Amino acid sequence: MIFKFALSLILLSSTTFAKDCTMQTSARVYKINKILDSSFIKSTNCSTEAKNHFVRFVSSASGKLNPKHLSHLFSTEYGQSIQFANPIEVVDARDFVAEKLKNKDLVIESLSSLYGKASINLEESDRLSIECAKCEKPGNKNIKLKINGKTFWLNAKIKIKRKGYRLKTDVAAFSDNLDSTIVEQTYGIDSGKVALFSDVNNLKFYRTRRPISKGSLLKQSDLILKNLVRYNNKVEVHIKSDSLSLKTKALARENGKLGQLVKLFNPKTKKVLTGKVIDYNKVLVEL
Repeated sequence: MIFKFALSLILLSSTTFAKDCTMQTSARVYKINKILDSSFIKSTNCSTEAKNHFVRFVSSASGKLNPKHLSHLFSTEYGQSIQFANPIEVVDARDFVAEKLKNKDLVIESLSSLYGKASINLEESDRLSIECAKCEKPGNKNIKLKINGKTFWLNAKIKIKRKGYRLKTDVAAFSDNLDSTIVEQTYGIDSGKVALFSDVNNLKFYRTRRPISKGSLLKQSDLILKNLVRYNNKVEVHIKSDSLSLKTKALARENGKLGQLVKLFNPKTKKVLTGKVIDYNKVLVEL
């Protein structure tokens, strides 16, 4: 009876011991792909199931991972007794590259290895540096990494965060009753190739070229300036100089949009002036 009990204890102990395993990893893992492979695991006697659990965990993790905390986590979550040999720091490679760019408004939308690697795995003593030509602007860029003097290439799709104005309602084509109440300021991320509209205070002087949907960022190409002054219409003329400021009336001799110069004719003095359009039927003449 005693022999059978002792044998049972030995078998139980052996079974428990068989579940114990160790795992040693690289000290730093820079994630390139969303789903990693096991290349950052340097050595292990753990089961394939345990390895796969750990790879999936690191794929979604970030920051410094303490070995004791990892052991406790895998014991409670998966019932796996794993001894981790070292701490591991997990970094999204996109964040690391973005920190090195000169323009802080740039955003790494996607990153890939030209060699098909899922991650860059380094030790504490490894040196990592970045070189990127013309990375101060958005676009598709080849990024040169140097690891202990060896070259490693990444490809990055870089976009830029910009201030813009988003429509709060649908706007029909050729609408000319626009004002600042139909938009709200926001920050959008795009390629930076399209000019965004920013002259919100003067939105009332524009009309739409095409229908624009609610939620769209307002682009410069969506709008066109309206004629504020029309040929032969009477306009209010503001004449200004360092020592003079007065108002008079004149006839417009051409159509004009905001900021454009137009010729004016004063019927009383028979003089022709040139002024800048500043509002509906208002022109500024600076002497």
